[in-house]
Order: sequence, then C-alpha cells, then structure tokens
Amino acid sequence: MKNYKFTISFLGTNYSGWQYQPNVPTIQNEVEEKLYYIVNKKKPIKQKIRAIGCSRTDKGVHAIEFVFNVKMEYDKDLNFLRKALNSALPKDIKVHSIEEVPLEFNSRFDAFKKTYIYKLFFGEKNSPFFQDRAMLVYKPTDLGKMMEISYLFLGYKDFRGFTKELEDENSYCFVENITFNIDYPLVEISITANRFLRYMVRRIIGTMLSYAQGLISIDDVNDFLKAKKVSNHTAKAHGLYLKKVYY
Repeated sequence: MKNYKFTISFLGTNYSGWQYQPNVPTIQNEVEEKLYYIVNKKKPIKQKIRAIGCSRTDKGVHAIEFVFNVKMEYDKDLNFLRKALNSALPKDIKVHSIEEVPLEFNSRFDAFKKTYIYKLFFGEKNSPFFQDRAMLVYKPTDLGKMMEISYLFLGYKDFRGFTKELEDENSYCFVENITFNIDYPLVEISITANRFLRYMVRRIIGTMLSYAQGLISIDDVNDFLKAKKVSNHTAKAHGLYLKKVYY
C-alpha cells in the first residue's frame, strides 16, 4: 500500500462542492470514480478508492490548487496516471501533479495554512468572462472603507461570528494577512490563515462589503468579531477560490 498526493484545480460551477454527497455531482465523486476505473482496469480483485481532501468547499466554489491523497496499490508510472486521469475527468477538473508521499501524510490535517482569494467585479453588468467566476457588485461601494477595516480581521481571533456551523469546539483562527489586488473593475482579495471555518471567508468579504455600502456600522463589525452577533452578510460562493495549501 502506498500513499499518493494529488494536486488539482477545478471550476466549481457544476458541482456541489468537494465532499461526496448522494445523488448530486461533486469533485470527490468524479476523482474517485475515474481513479477506480483506471487503477482497477483488467484486475480481477478491485480495490476501493477513497480520496481525502484538504478541505470542504461549498457549492460553486473554485480551486486554483486543491490537494487530496489516496492510499492504494499502484506501481505504474505516475505521469501515465496523471494523463489517464485528465483524459477521463471532465474538462473543468485538471490534475497537475501526482507524487508518492509517506503513509502518514494526510492532506487535511497536515496543512498548516491556506490562502483563499475572492473576486469582485464592480459594474452594472458582469463581464461574460467572469460569469459565475466573480461576484458582481452593482451597489455603490467605498472600496477604501473595505481596505480600512480589513486589519480588524488580522491576528488570532474568535471567528464564531463568521461561520455557519462549527465542526468542532475551536472557533479561533490566526489570519496572517489580507491583501487587495485592484485591476478595476476586477478586485481580488487574498486571505491567508492557519485554518478557516465554514463560510468564514465569504462572511468576512460580505461583512466588509456591507460596511463599505453603509449597511452596517463599525460597531456591528466589532460585535461580530466579539461573537456577540453572527454575521449573515455572506458573499456569493462563485467568487471564492482556494488558491494554495501549505504543507
């Protein structure tokens, strides 16, 4: 038995996220099905394929770099496996690399930080090139105010006010940096942290947007950060991308 680390990218538009769900298309469903076929082809005894993903992603969320690992018996050329898998997978999922890693490697628990980017498109109508790939912002928005309050989210803080549900009791995360890349009308916001709660990035972005549009006050933002209230200001899923996973 060997352990293999796969690095892929995908457009999440046609999927209900990474994690397996019955009766709906997911990225995990696709990679496990295609790997099962390739690895077990012409073999009398079939081995199960279980892909362990580096994180969950919500429906419509994209990934520039997503990592998963699979423990399986496979002794052929890994470049051949990569090409075969890319031929079998839909065109909105791409395998960039496959490498053997120690058996104890776990793509989820061994990651020590991740970077997400969020894309905003400012205008009355979205560009066809960013349809389902950036959130359209058509309301008057003070981008300077978004940048001004971004520092409030930095550091080691309790982010229970920015999550839909807690997977465990720990709601503290260390946000290392938040940066803005402005190529108007497209704005990309990058957030790096040691861990992320579900909906955390989307609610940070949504909260900053609502503040910049005059819908909430700085006191509201601070109340969310003190977990006195839960922010329901959630940016659209299709603007979010997992950019990099660090090991």
